[in-house]
Amino acid sequence: MQAPDSTQKGKLVDQALALVQADLAQPSDLTRQSIQRFREQSSAHAQAIAHAERFHQMANRIKRPQPSLIRRISYQADLFMVKATETRGLLATTVLAVAATLWFWLGANDNVPAQLANADNNIQTQQLMTRGASHKEVELEDGSIIWLGWRTTAQVEFSTHARIVRLREGMAAFKVAADANRPFTVISDAIQTEVTGTEFVVDRRQKGRVEVAVLEGNVAVKGADERVSKLAAAQAVIAESGQLGPIMPRSVEEIGRWREGMLVFKNRPIIDALTHLAPYTPYQLDTQMLQDHRGTVSGMFFTEQAEDGLFSILATHRIAFTQANNTLRLRPEHELPPRPAY
Repeated sequence: MQAPDSTQKGKLVDQALALVQADLAQPSDLTRQSIQRFREQSSAHAQAIAHAERFHQMANRIKRPQPSLIRRISYQADLFMVKATETRGLLATTVLAVAATLWFWLGANDNVPAQLANADNNIQTQQLMTRGASHKEVELEDGSIIWLGWRTTAQVEFSTHARIVRLREGMAAFKVAADANRPFTVISDAIQTEVTGTEFVVDRRQKGRVEVAVLEGNVAVKGADERVSKLAAAQAVIAESGQLGPIMPRSVEEIGRWREGMLVFKNRPIIDALTHLAPYTPYQLDTQMLQDHRGTVSGMFFTEQAEDGLFSILATHRIAFTQANNTLRLRPEHELPPRPAY
């Protein structure tokens, strides 16, 4: 039998991590049998399971910091609001809608060109919000679909000449219905993403940072300096303080799987991977001392177990941390030799 190459090994490890995570989340005879069947397929499968088990053992050996009382109360409040929306229906939805309206009225300060803001006087608006550990799928009146990630707020403005979404915070995926007469524009901070029909993701979870990634079709992304980057499928661009960076390759699986509760990384630079994981944990990360770190992350992580994934990555790459309130200041453990790669 031919030995698996590095790509095949990576896929086996991804599958093994998913099996081990599922067993840790809800141990049962069924999950244990699934692991055993996977292990018995070949020596490479057995190595992948061993790698996944070591991965979680290292994470469990780390003494995890405790978020502050205020942070824990905030998380409980998020969960309560999600539950209230599910069980109390209209009343809770009405309260959230009023809160969202006040939020947008007080915080509407995105830089928007006058021709977009004043396309005509017949503007229909819709407020969208998620809190805590919840996603939401919304179909708009034109047939476009928006998927809202955790803790996301957005405002939709439709007129006869334009379709505008203002992403205030969080992350959202867009599947835009084609309409050549009404461009669809997503405005987030000073970044504008314009299309007529395509599928893409805009991420504004980190202050001063906006990422746009394309699942299908093409988009034009404009920075604060009016420079435009044109992205095709499986490409992404990151803007820091309104300035667009270089266009980067990004697999479609990495871009879109968060809607299914999974984060997928394929040789992702470690700071980038940690940046995507952090919003699903109680912590904020200070990665300034990791700027020269050349490590990469490959694997699949469940958003509901992102904290496990975070500390597994720190253990695997020998990254130490100190805590200040809810912020973890990360630094490499230079005195220790690097771990051998699988």
